Amino acid sequence: IKMGRRKKAAKKVVKKKNPTVSKVFKCLFCSTDGSVSCHLDFNAMIGSLVCRVCEEKFQTTINSLSDPVDVFSEWLDETTNLQIQENNQRKVVRHSLNNDVVDNTNENDDNDENIIRSNRYSNNNNEIDDIDDD
Repeated sequence: IKMGRRKKAAKKVVKKKNPTVSKVFKCLFCSTDGSVSCHLDFNAMIGSLVCRVCEEKFQTTINSLSDPVDVFSEWLDETTNLQIQENNQRKVVRHSLNNDVVDNTNENDDNDENIIRSNRYSNNNNEIDDIDDD
């Protein structure tokens, strides 16, 4: 202790809060906030999600380090992959339908042109035959 000085107040120790990972999420199908809850069963090594509003369910395998957000991210990845696959299948069907229509019209146009050409040739032949007959 030094003489003649005031005693300084002790600084308060402020602890940083550790960020917590959410266990309740927004549903991907009904878009309701806080409706999807996660349950991790480490005995069976299964993580499950359930929406309380639309009753959508998802289950996946987990490991000892898995968190609820890991199960939710797998659900998100799975649904986006399924949507991409469905969109690609729709595009293939539309593309094949469009090609069939285009191909059919092209075939019809070619056939029409062939008919017109054959008519021209036959008309020319008739004219020539008529000239020869005179």
